[in-house]
Amino acid sequence: MPVETRHHLTLPAVSGSLEELRGFCKKVLNIHHLDDRIYRQVVLALDEAAANIVEHGYPEGGLQKIEVGIDIQPDRVVIELRDTGIPFNPLSLHQGPKEKGFSKRGYGIHLIRQIMDEIGYRRSDHGENILTMTKRIQEAVSK
Repeated sequence: MPVETRHHLTLPAVSGSLEELRGFCKKVLNIHHLDDRIYRQVVLALDEAAANIVEHGYPEGGLQKIEVGIDIQPDRVVIELRDTGIPFNPLSLHQGPKEKGFSKRGYGIHLIRQIMDEIGYRRSDHGENILTMTKRIQEAVSK
């Protein structure tokens, strides 16, 4: 029986969910026998992105959620985060810490850019923020 390549999890958008999210990611990557280096890189980027959603997407709290999809392809890991929080395109921020206007608060997004090979953002017609992050497997192994 083939191993499922697409995995989904829906969590409350609270900081207490981040540990469960990291565990879910590790389980998925282990099922596909991806090495520890890929695991560490992907989990760090996923954790940073989800923490930003929790902190900035839902500043008033409440019963909100984050939907996470992990798709393992032969040459890449694709992570998709969906939320209905405040619209925010992380790609609109400055590229690095040395650029004018960069603050310590934006360092997580800078870190995600350094770790992941591709990052995309769009706002759906249904009011969802959709952040997609891709890590090419061969590049992660050879770095």
